[in-house]
Amino acid sequence: ENKDLRSHWIRGISHDLRNPLTLILGYINQLETSQGSNKQTQQIEANIHKMEGIISNLNMSYLLENHDIDKEMTDLDLNSLIRQIIADLYNNYEDLDLSFDLPHDATVLSGNKTLLTRAINNLLLNSLTHNQDSKIQLSLVQEGEWAILKIADNGLISPNKILELNQKSRNYDTHGMGTIITLHKGTIQFEDNKPGLLVTIQLP
Repeated sequence: ENKDLRSHWIRGISHDLRNPLTLILGYINQLETSQGSNKQTQQIEANIHKMEGIISNLNMSYLLENHDIDKEMTDLDLNSLIRQIIADLYNNYEDLDLSFDLPHDATVLSGNKTLLTRAINNLLLNSLTHNQDSKIQLSLVQEGEWAILKIADNGLISPNKILELNQKSRNYDTHGMGTIITLHKGTIQFEDNKPGLLVTIQLP
């Protein structure tokens, strides 16, 4: 019973903290668009991402520590989850340049909604915060038993950084997106989009 109460508390407080952080990040982005970036806004933005990381790692560390990740897996519609993520971004970023191609039918898989939302949201936010005039393309297709999600941007990224991202994604720790995808028995690959970064996620 104590374990269930602790798990419920962690999920609740994570949700309660994440929503205002997302709003603050959106307002910071609007300020930088209208008035330009400065040291103060950059520090606020950096600390928001730091807090988001702490919250996410708290969730994942608890799940891994208690071997409860399988219990947290449910049947979910990845298509619907992505649409909600996109809607939230549009609500917080007025000048968002994001094109997407999503199937009409549901893309059902077994997964953890919180962790998948974190991984996909982080990829999109990284494209927005690390690139000027970022243009993002997102697509989701079903090929056989695999759901294939592609996220591409037009930013500047070095071959060494792409290599580093691929290496990190293979490290099973509580800090990488690769951990989330591995927990879902999937794969994640980073490639040069010429220009920009192309991320391909495959989930069974």
